[in-house]
Amino acid sequence: FTGLIIVPPFDEFIPIANERNVLNVQTHSGSAVHNAFAHPLIVHEPDQHNHPAVRTQPKPINPTVEKIFFVGRVERSKGAREMYELAKLLPEKHFYFAGDVCGDVADWEKPDNITLLGAIPNAKVLDYLDEADIFLLPSYSEGCSMALIESMARGVPGVVTDVGAN
Repeated sequence: FTGLIIVPPFDEFIPIANERNVLNVQTHSGSAVHNAFAHPLIVHEPDQHNHPAVRTQPKPINPTVEKIFFVGRVERSKGAREMYELAKLLPEKHFYFAGDVCGDVADWEKPDNITLLGAIPNAKVLDYLDEADIFLLPSYSEGCSMALIESMARGVPGVVTDVGAN
């Protein structure tokens, strides 16, 4: 996996501006992310702290990663090949993939430590995010990944490819 970036949990970001649907944020460590799209899940107004998808308390992070979660179409362009290979390299970890299996991925030999959940309701996605230690998104291309925004809103650290708005 070359070109991966580690995305901190959402609660690591501090909104510092909100103009014209553009949000400049700064992490607690001081590094800035400028011109991030201001999505409704991004808490930048006090009254949005009550959005049901946003955690109100910090998520405890498991020091030993055991559960890895992906949500999206399980297909080549989303990095399915790389996720299958990673699962083979880490047989003691468990991978949960929420989303339809597309293309020839259905014909691949699935490692035993991958659970294919299929398409699940958003409430179940939030439940899986709450249980996950890592959110994985090795896509070859992305615009503004809603799945990544949701994982950050739930406080789940992400391992994603450095593409698009990731």
